[in-house]
Amino acid sequence: MFIEYIKIAIRQIVKEKAFSFVTIFGLAMGLTCVLNIMLFVRDELSYDKYHSKANRIYRLIQGGDSEEQSSSLPFPTAPTLQNDFSAVVEDYARLFNFQASTLSIVYAEGSTRNAYNEPRFFFADSGYFKIFDHRFLAGNPAKALNGPGLVVVTASTAQRYFGTTDAVGKVIRFEDKYDLTVNGVIEDVPSNSHFKFDFVASFASLPALGFAIPEKNWYWNPVWTYVLLKEDAQRSQVQDHLHDFVQKYYHPSLKDETELNLQPLENIYLYSRSEYEIGQMSDSKYIKIFSIVAFVILFIALINFVNLSTARATDRFKEVGVRKVTGASNTRLLFQYLTESVFVALLSLVLACVLTVLSIPLVNRLADKTFSMTEVFDPTMIMTGVAITLFTGIVSGLYPAIYLSSLNPSRVLKSGQAKASGAALRKVLTVFQFGVSVVLVIMAFVIYGQTQFMKNSSLGFEKEHVIVLPVQRLSIVPNYETFKKQMLANSSILGVSTTNTLLGKETQASNYKKKEDTDMSLYPCLFVRNDIATTMGIKMLAGSDFSEDVTAPGYYAIINNSMCKALGWQPADAVGKKIDGTLEGEITITGVSEDFHYVPLKQAIGPMIMLRADLTKHRDFFTRFVMVRVKSEDMAATIGFLKDLWIQNVPESPFDYFFLDEQLDTVYKNEDKVNKIVNVFSFFALLIACLGLYGLAVFSFRTRKKEVAVRKVMGASGGSIAGLFAMDFMKLVVVGFLVGSGVAIYLAGEWLEGFAYRVGISPWLFVGCLLLITIVALGTILFQTIKAVLTNPATVLRNE
Repeated sequence: MFIEYIKIAIRQIVKEKAFSFVTIFGLAMGLTCVLNIMLFVRDELSYDKYHSKANRIYRLIQGGDSEEQSSSLPFPTAPTLQNDFSAVVEDYARLFNFQASTLSIVYAEGSTRNAYNEPRFFFADSGYFKIFDHRFLAGNPAKALNGPGLVVVTASTAQRYFGTTDAVGKVIRFEDKYDLTVNGVIEDVPSNSHFKFDFVASFASLPALGFAIPEKNWYWNPVWTYVLLKEDAQRSQVQDHLHDFVQKYYHPSLKDETELNLQPLENIYLYSRSEYEIGQMSDSKYIKIFSIVAFVILFIALINFVNLSTARATDRFKEVGVRKVTGASNTRLLFQYLTESVFVALLSLVLACVLTVLSIPLVNRLADKTFSMTEVFDPTMIMTGVAITLFTGIVSGLYPAIYLSSLNPSRVLKSGQAKASGAALRKVLTVFQFGVSVVLVIMAFVIYGQTQFMKNSSLGFEKEHVIVLPVQRLSIVPNYETFKKQMLANSSILGVSTTNTLLGKETQASNYKKKEDTDMSLYPCLFVRNDIATTMGIKMLAGSDFSEDVTAPGYYAIINNSMCKALGWQPADAVGKKIDGTLEGEITITGVSEDFHYVPLKQAIGPMIMLRADLTKHRDFFTRFVMVRVKSEDMAATIGFLKDLWIQNVPESPFDYFFLDEQLDTVYKNEDKVNKIVNVFSFFALLIACLGLYGLAVFSFRTRKKEVAVRKVMGASGGSIAGLFAMDFMKLVVVGFLVGSGVAIYLAGEWLEGFAYRVGISPWLFVGCLLLITIVALGTILFQTIKAVLTNPATVLRNE
């Protein structure tokens, strides 16, 4: 019996190929969206769970009432914590990279010389490989970082430098100063890790590099700190005492505004909101958003399945009558049509799997993932997909199955027709489909507009045509002034200065106060050199830019207008005033600038200070990026000039550069990702909704054939009939638009609340959306409208 039902289903599919294709393809598109979102969500939720001790690993983060919510901590935090909580803390690992964007590495042997600027080079405590799981291809994990001069590399890094993974014993040169011996080779760090690296060198190597580990400094916080709790330990045994820990050890100026928290390893990637992250983090809200979108699109596809199945059912009235007359029960008919529905749904699943595999390259580009075909056919994915499909097939086939099995056999055999039912429900479902489509389309426009607004807004400084040279710890830093003069000798270079962090991306923070005040306050700070305002196009309200005219030792500052107000001064009055810094001591204010966006537009502009470090002390440490503003003409020649100059002055490191505006765009990587994904889903939602409208049009025209024929006989023109039908459908589309617009306004407002600076929701956006869905809807029903108008009324009425 079951096989017979399958054969009947196949005959029905073959009988109406085009209609069956639309039904199967519509559901397949919905399932494809669901499968792709399942891949994305499963991957996002899997981060860092591959570590066998993941449930005992925590990262210490620093937050509190200050503006700086930091993922990194002072050097002595981890060893002191283990010492104070030895009964709870089993081990710790700190990660440090000199806060450098890249570190230069050279491998030279015989005629082979491979040199790269490495962005993923870290130093770690010897306990790192005891805490975290990495598969060693060579070397002993227990001893990999036990001692100075040792480094562990990934397999791809070993291939890149040495041409083989058999690299234990190979020697690389760190910054042309110190040799590191490869003591282990591991598999590449999995993509679902919040922290990715190519090199991990031993912490014990730092003193040999001339870096004295500041084990007594509780102010500077440049290391990421992880702890492993003992198996029988509870998080609260440490967390509940961290306030007292801060009060006992932290710098006096930080005690009242700092709190420490243990952050579970498995929560870092999705739930971290800290600055100075060790890698690119995601956000748990995207899991919720995409999961809801998947459910909604599946529901739209399910609605289509109902509408299209019901429309096709109008041609099966006689079949139902014959089966009932020959003894088929309602239960048997119900089971038959449910079997057909599930069978068609399973065909849709097969097509969805094919479409999912074909869409993997697109999904990888949109979501910045590395999915492969094997992940699509993972048993969990297949079982989940089958479960969703069976549910979809049963639920979506239930209504038409009940409707067909309940028909009166004498009536359908007499007329070959039956009274259409459920019209109101189908209209409501169609309204819902277009309402959801409107929400997704408007949200796509809003997200795109906000993303473009953040990328293209004026930041209060010049970000275009600024070339950035990472120079931290390179030999060029002590000779910077000579290098600067050589660069300015080129007429294409308009200005040169340095910073310790990138304008528009992030800042550090430190404590400052007016001379007469007693309490310090934490303010964002930026360490720079002469000509910073001139080079970056920062407008001054009072005073002047840092220049060579000021040669006296000491610290000098330019404060922004917000800080000037916070200190209770007018710009003109602030010039020449003195303030105190916890680390710097007395600071002389030389100028006041207009407010500019020193952090991303997600955050509001607040008080900030630009410091020129004491030229006799810390100038080298705070020189990390050379900012070179250049003319837009003949950029290739200017870059070539900089490269030649670099080779002359910095022989130990390859030439490396990037454009500031491109780097700042990466700040909005998550927004870009969401924008692209929502665009794709809104397209599919609208396409599936149009298939639903097509199904409703087919059903409507089939049940109103006599009405159309009578109207034509009575003299109605084709245009009037087409307009009548079009108006019926457009009413549903407009209602869907109105409902969707209200929901979209609310959701867009909620989403935009997360940005300190945001776009408005223009009325023209809704006009454009209405125009779009009107054109799409009319285009969808056009074929059926023309077909109905051109049908010969005699053909329809001959049996009446």
